[in-house]
Amino acid sequence: MNRLIVFVIFVCFVSFLTGCSSDEKQATNIHKIMEKSAEFEKDFAANQRDLYETRKNAQLVYNDLISLDINDKDTIAQKIEEGNTYMMKQQGLLEKAEESFQKAYKESITIQENIKKIKDEEQKNKHQN
Repeated sequence: MNRLIVFVIFVCFVSFLTGCSSDEKQATNIHKIMEKSAEFEKDFAANQRDLYETRKNAQLVYNDLISLDINDKDTIAQKIEEGNTYMMKQQGLLEKAEESFQKAYKESITIQENIKKIKDEEQKNKHQN
């Protein structure tokens, strides 16, 4: 009978330790995912600054273009080409921004999956907020 009680206590203790270890593992995974997501978000923010500057420059080209006289054909052609260059750069930056956003979003979704795996309610609540 004593062996049975010791065995049950041992099994409970091992189960408890395994649960704690599992929760720690999930918390560590959440932390790693958040760091990875933050890197994607940094790229996204830097891309947004570049996009803002490109839009500002494109607007300046547009303002120059509309102030030109119809007889300034060479300058008009040059400004149109410059505007096209900015437009292509904006398109590339928008695609890059969308890619960074999607990567960060996919990473953040996996956080919820890891939170669901945490057994300790106190830890789970801590990571959900």
